[in-house]
Amino acid sequence: ASILADKNRAGFKAEFKDWLESIPQYPKGYDFKFGELSDLLNINFKSLLSGGFDPCWTRSDLYDGEDCERCLYNVTTKDAEGDAKTEVRSCSFKNLNDFQDIMDKRRLSLKRAINIYGKNGGRSGNELLIPGGEKDCEFKAISLKKISYENLIDGDIYKVNFDL
Repeated sequence: ASILADKNRAGFKAEFKDWLESIPQYPKGYDFKFGELSDLLNINFKSLLSGGFDPCWTRSDLYDGEDCERCLYNVTTKDAEGDAKTEVRSCSFKNLNDFQDIMDKRRLSLKRAINIYGKNGGRSGNELLIPGGEKDCEFKAISLKKISYENLIDGDIYKVNFDL
């Protein structure tokens, strides 16, 4: 690919010809699979916790934080200079099933964020520029489609798009 970027360079033709001749007689093709990043995380997270690994929720030294019970613990690590230091870490999980459930929710949140990012044309929410409206636009009457309460709770799925 880098050689094709230099196609206008002097001597490109001879170098390209040499490169083509360097490819074996019967090259093996590549089979690329394109998918969503969130699909890579569609795994059984419980299976990651095996073989001598002790998850944070099994620690006996967990203590209460300001807004959680038995969620903090101290760990001794080394800084960039190699000196030992103690830091407080948080354990976001209560047990193995909670770990799997929270990781699944994080994967689904990532999937939703990717879909929203793609729908916005690759712009993030904080990069959007909202132009000003016309004079007195905030007083403009808008026709709304009214949905009865019975229809709203009957189990149908509604999609709401906000046009800013």
